[in-house]
Amino acid sequence: GLKTAYWAQNMAANSKMQSAPAASSSLCVGSKIYKTFPDISGSPGLLLRADIPTDISRRGKAALGFALISILVAGVAVATALLVLSNAAIVKPIRELTEHAMRIGKSDDLKSLLQFNRNDEIGTLASEFNDMVSKLSAARNQLIEESYRSGKADMAAGVMHNVRNGLNSVLGSFSMIRAEFREIPVDRIDQALRELKNGVSDEKRAENLRQYSSLHVEKILALVESSGGRMDELFRRVEHIELILREQEGQSNVAPPKEQTELIDLVESARDLLSENQRINVSFEIDASVAGTGSLKISRVILLQVLSNIFINSADSFSQNATEGGRITISSAVEQDQNAERIHMQICDNGVGIASENLIRIFERGYTTKGSDHAGIGLHWCANTIIAMNGRLYAESDGIGAGACFHLIIPKE
Repeated sequence: GLKTAYWAQNMAANSKMQSAPAASSSLCVGSKIYKTFPDISGSPGLLLRADIPTDISRRGKAALGFALISILVAGVAVATALLVLSNAAIVKPIRELTEHAMRIGKSDDLKSLLQFNRNDEIGTLASEFNDMVSKLSAARNQLIEESYRSGKADMAAGVMHNVRNGLNSVLGSFSMIRAEFREIPVDRIDQALRELKNGVSDEKRAENLRQYSSLHVEKILALVESSGGRMDELFRRVEHIELILREQEGQSNVAPPKEQTELIDLVESARDLLSENQRINVSFEIDASVAGTGSLKISRVILLQVLSNIFINSADSFSQNATEGGRITISSAVEQDQNAERIHMQICDNGVGIASENLIRIFERGYTTKGSDHAGIGLHWCANTIIAMNGRLYAESDGIGAGACFHLIIPKE
């Protein structure tokens, strides 16, 4: 009671010092709460004290802390479970799909398919990917078959082109021989011989008929003799055509056989394949480097046909440009390429030349500068053939009227 009165007096004194109307006030000390109530005069008249235990607050705080920790642990557990489930359901299948696509890209195996038994979006993606790979495999097989058929057609067209070139030279030579024989006045010679046989009263006319007959007989004998040599040449050209066809027949089953051949022999043989008309205004200059190159192991008949095609193109450029004194120069050198020897031939002419924009186009199928009556497959066939030999064929020219130079690079062995 004394403590309460003392506290009340202190509260009253404080109220007066503050010069403010008295009002109820409270104070919390530990687990005790004090509250005063004023009397009629405004002075503190009643003091109440309440003892409130703090166990409930502590338990509430503990429960709140436990709840927070539980929520945190549950969140971590849920996140971990979601991570594991997403890895198994999403990340792992997508990783397998990615690795499968990379394996296909590296191995080029279009027969390998994904084995996903799922009914969700990833399963649909895997199924569509398998369908795409299957369609790609079918398209590639079809492309290979069409490429094979196209290659066979190109090969046949190339062979026909080479045969035509050979036949052109044969027909050209036959035409010249026929023209020379047609110039022989057979009817007049026959008439002269009949008159001589029946007897001629005029001795002077008889002498003239004998001289006329003798002169033409000598011309006929000379023509027959020269024709014999040319017929031998024609026979060799026909044999070359037969070799082309035989080589083509062999190529359909096995790779062309390789022969040890002297380069100079190949060049001279290809030169001799030109017809007489093509050789009229053309001279060949074979550099000593060609003979110095020595021998090479290669399919002789195929390389012979490539050289022949290049020579024919050069000869045709002279006729297009009406060039007199056309010249074809052949040289060669042995080059080292990755521990392997290669022969680099240069076949240059002073013909019509090649425009810069056509230096690559001349090797395209169907492209020609000779007019519509030519198929434009000669150089195309040559380029493909040399590539098949692990070689290279390209052209250089300073432009129209400046001639051209063909570079032929092939392995020596």
